[in-house]
Amino acid sequence: MGFNHLIASLLCIQLLLASGSGLSGYSEQPDLVETEVQAETTNRIPLRRAGRLLLIEGQIDTLRGFFVFDTGAPYLVLNKTYFRNLKENQSVFASGITGNTSTVESALIDELTFHSMTYRSVPADVIELGHIENARNVKILGLMGLSMFTDFEMELDLEKNVLTLNKLDKKGFSIVSGQNPARTDIEEKISYDGACLTVKAKTGGKNMRLCIDTGAEINAINTDSHPDIIKSVEITGRSKLMGTGSASVEIFYGNMGELEIGSQILRNLGTVITQMDDLSDGYGRRIDGILGFEYFNRGIVTINMKREVMTMTTYQE
Repeated sequence: MGFNHLIASLLCIQLLLASGSGLSGYSEQPDLVETEVQAETTNRIPLRRAGRLLLIEGQIDTLRGFFVFDTGAPYLVLNKTYFRNLKENQSVFASGITGNTSTVESALIDELTFHSMTYRSVPADVIELGHIENARNVKILGLMGLSMFTDFEMELDLEKNVLTLNKLDKKGFSIVSGQNPARTDIEEKISYDGACLTVKAKTGGKNMRLCIDTGAEINAINTDSHPDIIKSVEITGRSKLMGTGSASVEIFYGNMGELEIGSQILRNLGTVITQMDDLSDGYGRRIDGILGFEYFNRGIVTINMKREVMTMTTYQE
């Protein structure tokens, strides 16, 4: 897998989505999607890998394919390649990492199914995602964002390639006891403002707020972060990322020596350094960086949005 492909999947998609998230016709309550769901108390959903993208097999009406499991997106996003003829509710422009603009349309999906779950009357944004398919050679119908999972505790285990969804009681606790790992190495408060799920972290002795993003193939840091944060990444190379037109942006990549989340210190995390002005503008808040695959590959991670808690049980070497 070329590093340019990895960066493109991480940043072009995420920054385009973020810039459009505040503009969608469903942006007022992106975390309160009106859907009908039939599901068991616990759903164990197998994940397929395409590079470092985490894919869930699903179906919209009669069309089958894969969706990227993407907590960096606030709701369902569809690939315009397959959904050009949907009834459009609204069309807006969103800018990407290189400053170019793309059209984001919104629509309503009659039915979406995956594993044993069925959603009906699902609002979605529709954008061009063909570059993911070209890079990964897999049929990508879209991205499954946070609004699909707000009623569940998400447990992600990349050693087993399984996403477990545990239904919650009224207080936000898992209905089925004994589902979570007995030992946790990290338990940290998270926050969600309807657009971006974030966690506090520290590196180089400086505090950061990172976007928790299962759709990102590598961690990322904002170029205008404190110099001590930038220095925590040992640069090993650089690359040019091309946009949809002639614009381009330079990306630096390397390894972050230490990242502290809660009481746990994680070491040697692959990280890129890039400008995130469009990302921050789209989310409506400053984002210091992205917590992606490099983090989730270190242990079993649970995300509980109702209790606003993220935990990790690190894998034993």
